[in-house]
Amino acid sequence: MIYTLTGTHSTGKSTLLGKLKELYPNFHFNDSSTREVTSKEERRLDDISDDSQNRLFKAIEIKELELLQVSKILPTFMDRSFVDFTAYTLAFNKQGKISDTFAAMMQYECEKRLLLNQNDIIFYLPIEFDIVDDGIRSVDKELQRLVDTEIKGLLLNQTNTITLSGNIDERLKQISNCIGRQFTRLFRTFCKRPLTTLV
Repeated sequence: MIYTLTGTHSTGKSTLLGKLKELYPNFHFNDSSTREVTSKEERRLDDISDDSQNRLFKAIEIKELELLQVSKILPTFMDRSFVDFTAYTLAFNKQGKISDTFAAMMQYECEKRLLLNQNDIIFYLPIEFDIVDDGIRSVDKELQRLVDTEIKGLLLNQTNTITLSGNIDERLKQISNCIGRQFTRLFRTFCKRPLTTLV
């Protein structure tokens, strides 16, 4: 099982993931593929190009394969997914930093992943908070809005997307209820199997 938190910057994903770690200590947590495979300097928005995004894409692909293997053993939570990466790529394309060709290629890659249902549940976090200036993320509200619009467009027809809202406790409750329902369904399906299939 792979659960993903997706949303533009400053929507509370990392804070929420930290609380989820306390709530689900037996789950595997990935604190963002992009953060794990890039330095702080590489995540700055000053030098965005097809080359920089392509390097990130290749690194994310490797991380995705690793997480798909881990998720066969442990339920996995991801802070950010390929949807986020693609939404930023499309937003950078609209700003003239990324070519149309590269943006189209990433949109195709994202749609392919969504069709394959690589994420069991995508928890979408809309913009509800002010941007926090941490010295790395953009404080550009227009970019934040543009990325959010791209995320909503990519997730438009996804039936496995749940929109979270409210404060941290309200969001945790929404996630816990969803996970509880999902595990209940899996358990019931498992219990209905004939004993011969369980051996």
